[in-house]
Amino acid sequence: MVNLKKTELLRDRCLINGKWVASSQNNVAVKNPATGEIVGTVPALEAADIEQAVAAAEMAFRSWRALAAKERAAVLLRWFDLIIENADDLAALLTAEQGKPLSEARGKYSMLPPSFSGLPRRQRESMGTSYPHPPPTSASWFSSSR
Repeated sequence: MVNLKKTELLRDRCLINGKWVASSQNNVAVKNPATGEIVGTVPALEAADIEQAVAAAEMAFRSWRALAAKERAAVLLRWFDLIIENADDLAALLTAEQGKPLSEARGKYSMLPPSFSGLPRRQRESMGTSYPHPPPTSASWFSSSR
């Protein structure tokens, strides 16, 4: 088992529409590839659960899209703070479930500050303006520069 400071970071449920949902049927064991030890389990969700999760995600996106850039930036910066606050536990989980060396797993989180550092500046520059991205076409997904 993984030794975590915050044991609540390791869940055996899926977050669907703000609720932690267990499988009505089976769980799938997550094994440490180096030792074969069971790290935890994840629910093997039924099609109805997956449809509910997709519908909830679509509704959440509508709310997210309605937020001003400043509000979105605040949420993302809070998420960033939580990742940094829990970096040791998250690195231990990556190591246990993927077999990644602990130093490499920790390195994943040390690369985050440069990615997030410009977020408040970009949010101010956008002045709340949102620019729609055209839907992908087969040409944009499969184009080649060859």
